[in-house]
Amino acid sequence: MTKTILLQELRNNARKSFAKIGREHKLSTDKIFETYDELKKEPITKHVTLIDFKKIGYGQRNLLLIKAKKKEQLQKFLKQHSNINNIHSVKEFDLSCETIFKNMKEYYEFLEQLELFQLNKIIDYEVVEDLKRETLHPKF
Repeated sequence: MTKTILLQELRNNARKSFAKIGREHKLSTDKIFETYDELKKEPITKHVTLIDFKKIGYGQRNLLLIKAKKKEQLQKFLKQHSNINNIHSVKEFDLSCETIFKNMKEYYEFLEQLELFQLNKIIDYEVVEDLKRETLHPKF
């Protein structure tokens, strides 16, 4: 139960102090730290800050589904590209990726670069708005 509580609290506000979490849930700070140390081994893999990219000048977000002949080379290219936020291996396509660019011109230049990887198919979706993001609260 303590793992679930701590994960939910961290998902809501990772900056909340362990002392405050302990007080709110009537748990000792030592217990919270002990649970956190267990969670750092697994399932916590990384701490990140969620960014509103539009507010820092990156207003063009797209999701791509890609099928390519040169899959391994494409994967390496995307992993190293600074405008790729997420990459996933998906069924029915080779890859899915989220791109973030300042504008449409930069995005189209990126799409031209992808042609080097002999694309079989590409489906492009422009992200209009995040309706829900990183809010899942798992139960143990």
